Amino acid sequence: MFKLVILMTSFFVLNTAQARVDGRYMGTQFLINLVTESYDGHNDDSAGVIYKSMNVPPQNSIIGMGKTIKSPKGDMSFICAAKAQEKFQCSFIVFSNQYSQISSQQAVVEFKGEKAEALYKQFLPFDGSDQIKIIDNSGLFKLEINPNLFRMSFNTP
Repeated sequence: MFKLVILMTSFFVLNTAQARVDGRYMGTQFLINLVTESYDGHNDDSAGVIYKSMNVPPQNSIIGMGKTIKSPKGDMSFICAAKAQEKFQCSFIVFSNQYSQISSQQAVVEFKGEKAEALYKQFLPFDGSDQIKIIDNSGLFKLEINPNLFRMSFNTP
């Protein structure tokens, strides 16, 4: 099953690299791809901000040398990779479970309490506060992280 998820993620990443943010409903999971620069020349630094705030060491991943974060029980995971010259790509997998709501139109994952704190510890707040809030330029992707809440959402256009 895990190999199938990796294969689907690779296919998704290759087919959506031209969009700054895109999502795909895959039945029991939702895949989200976020890039800093699309082929049409539009820029969005959200993927770079996420990558730089991740407090985990880089390692080899399916999208290149990147940083990987998983929820404590594998309910959600994501990889952000540094590409050439300050370009970044993040790929998120949200699995259907008690912490998420996924459909063909959206994906929302929310952790509170100990799970949120465990995820929070894998990030470095970038503005001196104890929280991270990122909204991509299109407003379709949102990420909010603090010691008590981890919430990521994506809505299709």
